Amino acid sequence: MIIGQEEKEAVKNSDNYFDLKGKEFNAFSSESKEEILKSCLSYWRDKGFPYYDKDDAKFEKEIMSLKGIKNSDIFDKSAIKNKVNGLKIANFFNPQLWHVKVKNAYSPIERFYDDKALTKILINSAKMWPDRYSFRPGSIRSSIRLYSKTRAVTNFYPAIAKAIIKRYSNDNDTVVDFSSGFGGRLLGCLVLNRKYIGIDPSFAQINGCKSIYEYCSTNFKNVVRSSIQLFQSKAEEKLEEFEDEFCSLVFSSPPYFDHERYEDCKNQSHINYNNYEDWRTNFLIKIINESYRILKKNGYLIVHLKNVNGHDLVLDFISEANKKFTLKKIYKKEVKRRPYRYIDKYNGSYNYEKIIVMKKV
Repeated sequence: MIIGQEEKEAVKNSDNYFDLKGKEFNAFSSESKEEILKSCLSYWRDKGFPYYDKDDAKFEKEIMSLKGIKNSDIFDKSAIKNKVNGLKIANFFNPQLWHVKVKNAYSPIERFYDDKALTKILINSAKMWPDRYSFRPGSIRSSIRLYSKTRAVTNFYPAIAKAIIKRYSNDNDTVVDFSSGFGGRLLGCLVLNRKYIGIDPSFAQINGCKSIYEYCSTNFKNVVRSSIQLFQSKAEEKLEEFEDEFCSLVFSSPPYFDHERYEDCKNQSHINYNNYEDWRTNFLIKIINESYRILKKNGYLIVHLKNVNGHDLVLDFISEANKKFTLKKIYKKEVKRRPYRYIDKYNGSYNYEKIIVMKKV
């Protein structure tokens, strides 16, 4: 523990801040803490938001671990286990995920550029993780995610995407992702022998997906096996252009109505259809119907959904899809609860989202 004269020297030397663990910072005097926080705040104001860094060596390990992960590592009867293999690659090429606003909450980027909030975020980092280096980028990103009234969107885990695509399609099949988002499903598909078609109304998301593919196909030629097509478009309109029965799997995570709001995208479905019933009729139901049309017999429609803001998206989707498809499976996907929140006595420390499997018979 740093005390006395050593504490003063640590405070003077800004190079030591990244080497301070939470328990060391917490042991300082109030005056020293204040000086450190001011210097850290100044540093991060000059540096800017701590986006993920590009690391080719780590990315190679990520893609190889994604290639090697087995379905038995993901599927546990009706549960799906979270595995982060490949996630660092997908997140690096989509820095805009830190800017996305979730309804009734602040985005991480808003919190970072609020001096009062960032100071508290730094303090919280030291308190929550006393054995971690509190002021390094990874700790700050984690602390921002957990700060009061702040929500950060998450990428779909590439390892889960790979497992689902592998289970519900075959080599050379076409996979359609009508809300390609931050590229998690694209990356999971790349290590399989498939044709991936991604649609998203957001330029930033399509550009992120394109960057993932270009980077991986250039640097990991022996791993990437899929071809891709990307379309910046409204999904409910683009799907109409596809031929009947041309694909074997439609797999996506559709927007949860108006839960997430993207800065650069005026064609978001919740803007085009600004009340839930209108959105359900003109987006969700249309997606279901078009998916049925473009799928081959015995093909699958698989969606990742959760209920938000009082809307029962899961029940609405199943009710509508059951009119054409046959429900085959509902997987539970673990979502870790935020620290210090009430732990449900039945579900423990996890919430659950649903991955719904429908079959065209």
